[in-house]
Amino acid sequence: VLLNFSRNPYALLATQVFDGLGAGVNGLAILRVTKTLTENTNRFGLVFSIANSGLMFGAALSNLVAGYLVVWKSYEIALVMLLPPGVLCLIFLSLTKIRAPPVKDADKPIYTQHSTITSIDPTKIGERNV
Repeated sequence: VLLNFSRNPYALLATQVFDGLGAGVNGLAILRVTKTLTENTNRFGLVFSIANSGLMFGAALSNLVAGYLVVWKSYEIALVMLLPPGVLCLIFLSLTKIRAPPVKDADKPIYTQHSTITSIDPTKIGERNV
């Protein structure tokens, strides 16, 4: 589509670079969100697979629908028809907050009664207390 508007090879290269960066950030974001949501549940693999399957199904369905709309009407109609689902996704994301599940034993202190923090004497570095 970019070549229809501009024959500049640098614009095409920049578009491809930013598309790759966006895909990489998206992939890492899905990974991080899935890790956060499935903390301490042993269901990371299942949820990550479902999320990626949904992403791939949506991408394939989007291309299929847009292809039919382009053949039936025009590129402009295809863009306008695919815009509302994207806007709805942005609205949904802005209204939701992802929180990590509570950690087990969060009320217990992470230190014990016998552990103490002491200062290090620089003159005794390398000596062993046996």
